[in-house]
Amino acid sequence: MKALKSIMLLVVIYALISTSVQADTFRSSFDDVSESAWYHDYVLQICDFGFMSGFNDNEFRPNNLSTRAQAIQVLYKVANTPDVQSDISQFSDVKANSYYYNAALWGKENGIVTGYEDQTFRPNRRVTREELICMCYHLSLYQIGELAYSDWQDADVDKFEDFNDVSAFAEDAVKWAVKYELISGTQKGLEPKRAVTRAELATIALTYFRYWVDAHSTD
Repeated sequence: MKALKSIMLLVVIYALISTSVQADTFRSSFDDVSESAWYHDYVLQICDFGFMSGFNDNEFRPNNLSTRAQAIQVLYKVANTPDVQSDISQFSDVKANSYYYNAALWGKENGIVTGYEDQTFRPNRRVTREELICMCYHLSLYQIGELAYSDWQDADVDKFEDFNDVSAFAEDAVKWAVKYELISGTQKGLEPKRAVTRAELATIALTYFRYWVDAHSTD
């Protein structure tokens, strides 16, 4: 019941904020986010939701590269900060006083992230585009379940010349993301190994959230 109420609340909030977007009004604004920037609406809306925020100098710093810690923290907020089942980290490098502590625990508990063979999470490592997509894909399995599997295998990935550069662990996730338009590629292709900027993190996370809301709205 609690989970259902959380879902309904997020759907209502999304509907209300989407109305403001259609009217071209946002509560958030940043000195370094131009209205002409491709990521303008994504950045402002995701900050209106409270999933991301800017810096004390009223900058968002859209071109800064994102870390694995920042990525899981944003997705944890997208998921409405669920309760964690354990207060003991399964990662040797995730400390209890870290801002992303609960997010990393939740991510590990629910298969959103797995970490590395040496039991580290490597929170300060730059998150790549394929890693972020994998996090979103596993989040969809956690939130939506079998709906996330629907017909994504026929995704048109052949249009990307660099699909072969996608790591084996990320192939299914990238196909899913292409199918449901979480990513559309750049002028250079999918660029799976490139580090994600804050603007891209905002865009992909918000696009995932819209996908999740739509899945629940039509369920």
